[in-house]
Amino acid sequence: MELAAAIRALAEETRKLEGIIADERGNLAELVRMAGEARPVSQVAALLIRGQQLGERRRSQEENLERAKKSMEECRDRVIEARQEREKLEKLKEKRIKAYIAEEARRETKMIDEAARSAAYTREKR
Repeated sequence: MELAAAIRALAEETRKLEGIIADERGNLAELVRMAGEARPVSQVAALLIRGQQLGERRRSQEENLERAKKSMEECRDRVIEARQEREKLEKLKEKRIKAYIAEEARRETKMIDEAARSAAYTREKR
């Protein structure tokens, strides 16, 4: 998975968890509101059961969120490793270019020296 997709997945899992938490708060607020009223036991029981279900959904979603975080972190680590490898290769390339330029300069200097010696030798012969 690419990093951008992993980040989007993490954001989506976070959004889902926030929705479940909002539902839990709403359910709890309804239970609190009902506490001051005479309500049938079945309504209270239904809200309690809904609260348990939401709690289970929240725990499951928290696990999904942790998996998404781990996936995003793994993708980020791969991106960092790839960047570091690219930087190493760039440095190596720069070193090779510098070595090539230095070698070419040595060859050129050698050719100039040989040409100068040859010219001096030719002048001496005359």
